[in-house]
Amino acid sequence: MTRPNDTGRTGVGPGVDSTGSPEHHNQTCAFDRLLSGASDEAEQRYQLELYKGIRFLQNRWQSAPGGNSPTVANAAASVMADPNRGARPINQSLLRTLQIRQTQAHNELRKTVPGQAQAANTLSILADVNDSGLDDAPDVSSLVVIELTDRLFDYLLARDDLPELSKNLLTYLYAPLLKLALADATFFERAEHPARMLLNSLVEASARWTSPNGDCQHDVYAKVFAIVLHLLAEFRHDAQVFADLYRDFNRDIQDLARRQALLEHRAVDKAQGEDTLRIARRRVYDEVQQRIQRRTLSSTVIFLLLQPWFDYLVFVFLRSGDSSNAWQQALQIIDELLYSLEPGQNSLEPLRAAKSSPDLSVSAAEILPMLERGLGAIDYDQTKGRTLLNAIQMQQTMAQQGREVAPAPASMRRKLEAIVAERTGIDALAVDEEAGLDVLQRVDAGAWIDTDEGERLKLAWQSCATGDYLLLDQRGRKVALVSATQLGRDLLTGKVIMVHRDNKVFFERALESIYQNLNACVGGNGGL
Repeated sequence: MTRPNDTGRTGVGPGVDSTGSPEHHNQTCAFDRLLSGASDEAEQRYQLELYKGIRFLQNRWQSAPGGNSPTVANAAASVMADPNRGARPINQSLLRTLQIRQTQAHNELRKTVPGQAQAANTLSILADVNDSGLDDAPDVSSLVVIELTDRLFDYLLARDDLPELSKNLLTYLYAPLLKLALADATFFERAEHPARMLLNSLVEASARWTSPNGDCQHDVYAKVFAIVLHLLAEFRHDAQVFADLYRDFNRDIQDLARRQALLEHRAVDKAQGEDTLRIARRRVYDEVQQRIQRRTLSSTVIFLLLQPWFDYLVFVFLRSGDSSNAWQQALQIIDELLYSLEPGQNSLEPLRAAKSSPDLSVSAAEILPMLERGLGAIDYDQTKGRTLLNAIQMQQTMAQQGREVAPAPASMRRKLEAIVAERTGIDALAVDEEAGLDVLQRVDAGAWIDTDEGERLKLAWQSCATGDYLLLDQRGRKVALVSATQLGRDLLTGKVIMVHRDNKVFFERALESIYQNLNACVGGNGGL
């Protein structure tokens, strides 16, 4: 049995996935597939094959020496062979017992403050059978369904990505879902059964919008709480109530998802813009430092190159790019300026390098006008700009006379360089260059993490320039921008843990888990 889109992979079970393959990261996640209503025929056939395999394994396991319930084994084959399965009568004593449990669960949950629900009493109804709590024993087909429903809820409670708060609430669905499964054989057979679709949607919405610390976004927990309470109060035998609830709930979460996707898109766009600015500043920083780091320069020149002209270079880089004439000329102005300030130099003669590129040639007479135009392009204060240029002109005159200008105090230069380095993010870049931790090799944008403070955050985007990860909360709002190194350390120390999400809906994952567990019980010879 091969799952759709899992070419070449046979067998099923939790953890057997294609998450390491590039194709996996291009597949639509389970939640979005639920929102779109996508469920093709191949996926439906796959889930039906799983169900048939589970029936087969139930038969083998229970028929084997030491099996727990031979009657369940006999029923496993007969139920699948029944051509009239679908709507079927329920043992009335069993139905009354389930209705009593459902009523008790409703009364208990109704008195509970939302967000403080404890796990419902989901002890298998088989305990009542064994204790002779029923007037007449259920038929063998009912025992098969009960066992499978028990395993479904066992898997629900074992899920790592579902907060305990949500698990506790969803366990209250045990009685109504078991009652439905007993009355309608297609519940476990048909992937598009409305009750299955509703359960899938409730689980996925809870995992996405409820945090381990109990925080819930967009009142999703309250919506799930209301649905569970409604089912406990109203469901008797008509499955239409599941279809109606699924339609309304899915409409609500589609709207939520659209709004959140817009917020996430804006947050990522903003982060990408900031990243582009960071790249520009880093390039400008390197170009300026390359030209001034071994020179003794005045306070005026240091300030000009590390403040307004630095901003102008960033402006040109972002607008025109580093292959443009505007960029090359802006750098040439720095070279010519520094050349014109060297004592004894003939500043009327441009640098030899400029002669090889006449279009970029900048003469001493052009330096000040071009500096003035550059400062005007970034709306630099005209009075401050004129003061700077007057000081530069005076220093050029002194240089032509062979006189030296007093250098900038070391403290002042260090302070300006530190300010620029901080704006550029130089320290963070240096740290991130030490990254490459193995733990992050398979962490891609779109993954989710849980923090030790109980927050659930999304790694929405990773910077190509720095490797930093943009963290968004469950509302799509920016929480932080963290370095890959720091995230790797937090994962290694357990400060944060990865939340495993794949491209399978809840019910499919549950069937895979049940199949794997039963297959292990019969020695791994499930025959699928």
